[in-house]
Amino acid sequence: MVAAQLLMVAISIFASCSKTTDDDKLPKQEDAETGVLYVRAANTDLYATEYAQELKQALETNIESNVPIRFEVSSSEKWCVAKVLTEPYRLQLSLSENQSISERKAVVTVESEKYDVSVTFNITQKAAWPTLRFSNDDEGKEQHKTASSQSWKWTVQSNLPYDDIEVQSTEGWCQVELADDDSAEDMKNYELTTTISDNPTEQRRNALVTILSKSRDIKKSYLVVQSGSTITVLNRKLVFDRGGGSRNVTVKSDASWQAECDADWITLEQSGVNLVIHTTSTTDDRTAQVTFKGRESPTITVNQIKYKAGDAYDVDGVVGTVGYVGDDKQFIFKQLDEELQYRQYDSADLDGTSNKDDGQANTIAAIENYIDKHIKYPAFTAAIMLNSEGNSGWYLPAINELSMMKAFITGSAWSSTEAYVLLAYSHDGSSTQIINKTKKLKVYAIRKF
Repeated sequence: MVAAQLLMVAISIFASCSKTTDDDKLPKQEDAETGVLYVRAANTDLYATEYAQELKQALETNIESNVPIRFEVSSSEKWCVAKVLTEPYRLQLSLSENQSISERKAVVTVESEKYDVSVTFNITQKAAWPTLRFSNDDEGKEQHKTASSQSWKWTVQSNLPYDDIEVQSTEGWCQVELADDDSAEDMKNYELTTTISDNPTEQRRNALVTILSKSRDIKKSYLVVQSGSTITVLNRKLVFDRGGGSRNVTVKSDASWQAECDADWITLEQSGVNLVIHTTSTTDDRTAQVTFKGRESPTITVNQIKYKAGDAYDVDGVVGTVGYVGDDKQFIFKQLDEELQYRQYDSADLDGTSNKDDGQANTIAAIENYIDKHIKYPAFTAAIMLNSEGNSGWYLPAINELSMMKAFITGSAWSSTEAYVLLAYSHDGSSTQIINKTKKLKVYAIRKF
């Protein structure tokens, strides 16, 4: 009997201790007044658009308390931030924008800190529309570029995966490349590089560049317009003597260029902005054309003659010595026997024979003065007297023409170029002098061929 009483006391004490340790987390319980404790919502399946937004859902509970009930809230995804507001109780969800082309889901749990009650929400956010756009407004507009090779970079923003995007160009001279972006999960910044080569032609050219999705009907395009190149050569006519040699021609262009010539006696070498033209020696007169690949102009005419300065010349009764072979002119000369005056006596008037490059013009002016004013020009007269017996074209050289043949001048010789009223230019084989027109100097007549 005593043992049974002791057992009942022990059971009573154990039951009392167990109830005390459970006070901080009460189990679900039911009584006649309140029924089962709960926290719940009218709708636990929530749907949201793809945009950033806030959602609120009312919470119901039958837990009676003199102070607001504390709830623990958890979300399975960072893009969905949840918390419980009081008075009245309601769940607030803050959703960031969904930039992905796939819908996304999150699970939010609301649980009482003290009571064993909870409610779970399933949130579904709509997928974003597929996006393919340039980061700046100006990007994607028609691009006007110069003829030179160049490249530029743009940023293309898209929520499409890299493998789904394709870039195309209608022309081989315009290349496009899209680089992957591993730094973002949804909206990505792809680097688009456009590279164009030199335009070697005079014609403007166009290329259409398209960026598109392989799986969806979405694309962006822009037109690249490249100007035609211009080529300017500073010397379009070259004359070589029989010995041949090399000449530099400066080529100005806003794009790369390539010169070509089908004559086997000419070789071409490009050195920066210079085109070097090499010719072999010859005993014949010959002509060739140097052109630029892909265009009709400009052309460079290359002439090579069978003479060299100092060679004897005897063609169709015209006899002389080759004095100069150049691009603008070639001439022979004769040295006259007698030293003569430029003009026989002084005059207060200028003669009008002041051209430094064209002795033929000076000679014509002297003849007119002789006819109109009866002024005598012994040096001029001696030169034009060679135009007899079927010969023609002889004249007194201008000072620059005389300088071209200076290697053959001995002593001082008259040019046909006057310097002032009483003075005219002469050359002694090494330098130019200005001499009184009445002095007697050597006379060389020249004739173009």
